[in-house]
Amino acid sequence: MFWKTFRQCPQIEQFCRDFDGYTLYGESIGNKELNYGFGSGKVGYAAFDIMKPDGTWFSYEEFAKTCDHYGIPRVPVLYIGPYSFECVCLLSDGPSLFNNAKHHREGIVIRSYEENTSKFGIRKCFKVVGATYLEKSKS
Repeated sequence: MFWKTFRQCPQIEQFCRDFDGYTLYGESIGNKELNYGFGSGKVGYAAFDIMKPDGTWFSYEEFAKTCDHYGIPRVPVLYIGPYSFECVCLLSDGPSLFNNAKHHREGIVIRSYEENTSKFGIRKCFKVVGATYLEKSKS
C-alpha cells in the first residue's frame, strides 16, 4: 500500500527531497471497504502532520501552507477554535467529508493550532474514533 500511494502521489517524493529528515505523517486511503471514492486499484493520501528532524512539530499554519505548496492533500478540517468536549462528540461521527466518499468517517484528529504539550512534556494530539465506525467494525 505504501509504494502504491507513493507512486500515485508524486508530490510526496518532492516534499521528501526538499525536506530531508522531516517526517510527513498521513494516511493512505482507498483500501478495503472504505475506498473514499477512489476507483479500483487507485489510492489517495491525506496528510495530518509534519515533524521536524529535532522532534518538534510544524504549527498547523506551517503544516497547511507546506502541504498546499506541494499539492499534498490534507485531512479535512472540521473545526478551529477552543477545545470543547461537546464539539468533539458532535464532530467525531457523521458522513465522511473526504473525496465525496459514501460512508461514515472513521473519526477525527484533535490538535492544537499552535503546538502545546502537557505538564509532563507530552504533545497534545489525539484521535477520537466515531461511534458509527466502531459499531460497524464490531460486526
